[in-house]
Amino acid sequence: MRIYMAGMIFCLFTNAFSQNLKTNPGLKEFEINGSFNYISSATIQFSPFSQDLIQRNLTADTKGGYGYGISIRKKFLLENLYVGLSVDYAYINDENQEEDFINGKDVIRIRAAEKLTVIPIELTGYFNTPSFESDLNIYFGGGIGINYGDRKRKIGNIESETLEKTPGLNLVVLSGLEYLLEKNFSAFVEFRFRSGQYRVNSTYPVNFATIDGFSFPLNNEELNSRIYLDGIKLSLGIGYKF
Repeated sequence: MRIYMAGMIFCLFTNAFSQNLKTNPGLKEFEINGSFNYISSATIQFSPFSQDLIQRNLTADTKGGYGYGISIRKKFLLENLYVGLSVDYAYINDENQEEDFINGKDVIRIRAAEKLTVIPIELTGYFNTPSFESDLNIYFGGGIGINYGDRKRKIGNIESETLEKTPGLNLVVLSGLEYLLEKNFSAFVEFRFRSGQYRVNSTYPVNFATIDGFSFPLNNEELNSRIYLDGIKLSLGIGYKF
């Protein structure tokens, strides 16, 4: 009798689960989302092509930055499976970098600013986890992308000039929580971890700089750099389903 009752409860549970999954009003064919983003950090490799191993391994971590983005998702094959295309713009301005310059026997540490801009374009897949709450959705996903970016380094009033920009590939892992506000509108928070990079070849417009009465040569080789997007992107946004 107990086995029979347990079987009945299990059948009712799974039946209710599948019915709720199929009739979830929060799932639509298309979604368009806009978001405000925080990027935790980036890493700059100063001389990735140097013959000197020590120089090649010199890196600096930047502070976080901000940006915004837009994405479009479409239901794909299964009820809870979506594919999406997203485009972001991110900006990091770190004015707390430092660099040592040598002129003969004189050594001076100069404060420098790093300005990074990047546009990641990413193709991702999303899986909405089954839920009994029709207005709440938890999802996971991942995908690939390409990064188009730039780097400007500023010392005093001298800012580098970009000669060449090379995009790089990007791998993405993500998770998020979405809450249905009305029939078609939703709010969401999303965490996206990126592992990607791009390259920038740049130079200073002058060969020498003078700051606080100290003159020193500018080393152009240090500006042939690789930038890694290895931080976390936190997004807060609004979506429309149709």
